[in-house]
Amino acid sequence: MDYRLTRSAAVAGICLVLFLAGRPLAAAEAADAQIVGWRGNGSGCYPTARPPTQWGRASTGLKQIRYQAAKPKGDASAGRSLSDGVIRQWLVLGPVAVPAGAKADTAKFEMIKGEADLAPDAGDKVGRAAWKTADSEDEMLDFASLWGKKTDVVAYAAVYLWSPADQTLLLDINSSASTLVWVNGKEALRISEKSWPIGFQQANLPLKKGWNRLVIRIMASTGWNAYAWFMRPVFYGDPRGPYETKNVRWTAPIGGMAEPIVVGQRLFLLSEPYDLVCLDKTSGKILWARSVNYFEATPEADRKGNPLFDEAAKLAAELNRINDAYGTPAGPSKEQLAAKAEAQKKLYETMVKIDPPKYALTRQQDFGMAGFVPMSDGKNVWAWFASGITACYDLDGNRRWITLDNRPGEQHHGYQTSPLLVGGKVILYMYDIEALDAKTGKVAWTRPICKDPKNEHWWSAIGGGFCALNIGGVPMFMTSNTDIYRTADGQQVFLDNPMAYYQLAAPVVDGNTVCNVKNDGRVYILKLPAEAADRIRPLSSKQVKLNTSECRMFYQDSLYWGGPVLSDGLLYCMKHTGVLSVVDVEKAAVVYQKKLDVDLDAFMRPSLAKAGKYLYALGPTGTCAVFECGREFKLVAKNRLEPVLNAGTGNPRLERFTADPILDGKRVYLRGESHLYCIEEK
Repeated sequence: MDYRLTRSAAVAGICLVLFLAGRPLAAAEAADAQIVGWRGNGSGCYPTARPPTQWGRASTGLKQIRYQAAKPKGDASAGRSLSDGVIRQWLVLGPVAVPAGAKADTAKFEMIKGEADLAPDAGDKVGRAAWKTADSEDEMLDFASLWGKKTDVVAYAAVYLWSPADQTLLLDINSSASTLVWVNGKEALRISEKSWPIGFQQANLPLKKGWNRLVIRIMASTGWNAYAWFMRPVFYGDPRGPYETKNVRWTAPIGGMAEPIVVGQRLFLLSEPYDLVCLDKTSGKILWARSVNYFEATPEADRKGNPLFDEAAKLAAELNRINDAYGTPAGPSKEQLAAKAEAQKKLYETMVKIDPPKYALTRQQDFGMAGFVPMSDGKNVWAWFASGITACYDLDGNRRWITLDNRPGEQHHGYQTSPLLVGGKVILYMYDIEALDAKTGKVAWTRPICKDPKNEHWWSAIGGGFCALNIGGVPMFMTSNTDIYRTADGQQVFLDNPMAYYQLAAPVVDGNTVCNVKNDGRVYILKLPAEAADRIRPLSSKQVKLNTSECRMFYQDSLYWGGPVLSDGLLYCMKHTGVLSVVDVEKAAVVYQKKLDVDLDAFMRPSLAKAGKYLYALGPTGTCAVFECGREFKLVAKNRLEPVLNAGTGNPRLERFTADPILDGKRVYLRGESHLYCIEEK
């Protein structure tokens, strides 16, 4: 999987809010009261949790770095601390025109003679332009806000870094186009238009004892039908350490794209490519793992008569033997884990030989085959994978049933909708919406969404999650585009839907209010009748228009990827560019908007989470902003984990976080692509 996420541009939006008269809606009622799944009960609110608000894993070296825009006058330490990795004052120069002969690949040409050796001070002139200071509240430095929208130009940014000793910093940078980075006159990073990855890159920055010069050159871009001229540089300590930790109880090497669920004293999560894993939530030790693969999902009667199934049976048995090692005190050895990966590979190859159309995996899974959240009713656990396999196990790992019901075709970016357990049905999306009987796994009903998966445009698909509803005592659910279906028979009961398909944020429920944020931020405020019917018609509608156009980012003007939080009449919406919008639901009015400082270098995908009076907003590199609920923004803490992978190599990079924060009791669980972190106050 390529974890270099796309960049994006500003916001304009409208939020969807649904009011239902009479009986309150709830994400879990009556028989569904014990159900947990995506975002707990789907709301992102954890009313009984009181987890810590401060934690971290901080580089001791980074805490000693100082920076300033002014050219140093001597050797002594001066300036501001770089402890949180963000430089908030730069020297900038621009716009500098790109010569006609250099436009094909600007990274190969100097725009200013001797640019690598620049050592500027405020007021120094280069031609008609002069160096000046520029301040920023967070990692974003927008050159267009300084000089307007210019094309075929570059900007320079410079800063001085003081270090008490020779050490290496890690630079994580997201920028608009061709980028060059120099440290003390030596090139540290080069990004050309031809090799530009649409997102972020990292580079080691070797610092010497004393003062160091950092110069960055950024070109303006009009690619992807969007103008951009910015940089988002964030700094991390030497990947080799040392680090200081605070309130990190344990770390387990079981990363992934989706969060775990909490059931009693256990955590359940999915692991690539097709494992359901149970952990002790106090220690992080894996208690058991089950492989949910194509062989296991093929009925025994269908395996007869083909010798390839005999080969597959041996490989599946080997996987099960290795999984059994998780039940021992030591767990599986490195050799066993390597053997497991090889057996998984061979098993897949064997199954594809048996029946390529049936057993070949979908190719466009941005979130992996296991990038989904399992579900539980407190007695059993249900899991669905992008392979099309659904399985049910009891809490001790005994399988109740398993079924394979995949669909043909490919969905752009892959499937992203975690299943929903409501009204005794497991609700799935794989080109069609399908309901399985939760007790048996038998198909209860199917509703087509994409009539022609091979030819229909991918925007007609479903991109976000489901939300459980209960209208007049009848179990129902809402899709991310606000279609409402009756769970018992799949009847679509809300037909006057103004939202198109492929919305990314799932609806949320609080009392008798449902909110859903459209990709571009638009939200419709609907009041629905109290009683269930075959055709539900809204009684009234309103709209709220958001405007965050000042926060530009590459690729898209607006995307609301993570789910919002609805609490005490306020809707908290998080845009993928890190812009928080708070809406008064009753008045249909914006309360405030704020760009969060979460070391944003790419899309912000995790949903918001709430416990007590605090909200938790997790960024793409594991930095989490904690702030108070209410009508004014009050930051409580900025918490960094500095999760560097490939430390000690020439290709270090930061661990990516797409899973939502889980708040349970006195703990926070954060899952990155490589590790699961348990946060608890010590």
